[in-house]
Amino acid sequence: MEKIILGLIVVGAGVIIGFPKVRQALRIRINGAVDNSTAPIERLEDNYKQLMARLPAQKRAVASAQASANQAKNDLADANQKLLQLEERYKTAVGLQASDEALAVLEEAYAAQETEIAELTAYAAEAAQIAAEALKALQSTTTSLKRFAARVESEGRKAELTQAHNVANEVSAQLGEINSSLSEAGGISRQIDHDLETARAEGNLNKGSVAEQELNDLEASQLTSGARSRLREKAGLSPE
Repeated sequence: MEKIILGLIVVGAGVIIGFPKVRQALRIRINGAVDNSTAPIERLEDNYKQLMARLPAQKRAVASAQASANQAKNDLADANQKLLQLEERYKTAVGLQASDEALAVLEEAYAAQETEIAELTAYAAEAAQIAAEALKALQSTTTSLKRFAARVESEGRKAELTQAHNVANEVSAQLGEINSSLSEAGGISRQIDHDLETARAEGNLNKGSVAEQELNDLEASQLTSGARSRLREKAGLSPE
């Protein structure tokens, strides 16, 4: 049973990974991107990288097509050269009064060479056309990739601006919180000052009215003055 379940898991994983978008998400995730949602600029950059990765293979294909066209052109040139050689041999044979059988051999070889030349001409023309189309496609791809690169760069700058705005917004939000905290702290300080003044006022109220406080102060001063006079007298000093 465990083997069956494991097998189903492996098959399921293989099916999931088979989807291009899933492969892209996995590839980006492996490169350090956030799961389930790589940033748009990351997906754009990944698409560019994947397209660029195909470029070498396309260049090799174009090079192969060009090589085939050149080879076909060379083969055609060789075939035409052989045809000229057969013509020369035929002229020589006629001049030497060769038999009809001998001339027939040359004539048969000449006809076969003409057939081969016709085939090589068609093949060379088609190969040249394929090479030209392949080169045109490569040039188009290169141009498109350059535009794509410029687009990625432009979108990258936009992404940087977006990030800068997000940072600024976050700083502004934090500054608002700081100002709010400072305002709250100021309110607390004012409350502390108010509580202190309230305590002082309560202390003064406990001492009695203003008149009573004045009498208390005068009596206390008189007691202090009397004590000073007695002490000075005992010390043999003249009273103040």
